[in-house]
Amino acid sequence: MKIVVALSGKGLLIGVKLLQILRSLGVETHAVFDDYSEEELSSETGLSRLELFSLADHIYRNNDFTAPIASGSYAVEGMIIAPCSLKRVSDLAQGYSKDLIGRAADVAIKEGRILILSLSETPLSKEDLINLITLAEAGATILPAVPLFYTGVEGLNEAVEQIIGRMLDRFGLQHRLYKPWGVK
Repeated sequence: MKIVVALSGKGLLIGVKLLQILRSLGVETHAVFDDYSEEELSSETGLSRLELFSLADHIYRNNDFTAPIASGSYAVEGMIIAPCSLKRVSDLAQGYSKDLIGRAADVAIKEGRILILSLSETPLSKEDLINLITLAEAGATILPAVPLFYTGVEGLNEAVEQIIGRMLDRFGLQHRLYKPWGVK
């Protein structure tokens, strides 16, 4: 299985943990990142740029439109943008593919592949909600970074794993990141 993973916005911990979990499951990852400064990477994740890059099987520059993931003929199961900024949501809803993240997401939509957008920003404006509806109607799954509170979340790591588990569910990947409702 091949999955494109993009990090675009604040809340990098989710994307980092996602890459780690996908690696542990044997999923081939194709990653592209917004232009984060070393300070942003370090403060949000404790990782350097090289350490972040080492989490993925394939890394592409965000301005590289020759990357395989920019083409619909390159077969992947889908794409996860986690975190996904509201600016990114706006661009995607308008069909604006100014960079590789936008192009890869556009490819996922046009090819009918799984596209998961995990928002990490609040509150949402009316325009944000309209953009999200537009993307949902185009086939994207809107999966905000919100844990399953009914399970009695006890910490940040558990909350992040639940969110990632829900992403993996969309791809039919087996995991033990959270206990589904009704399972003892």
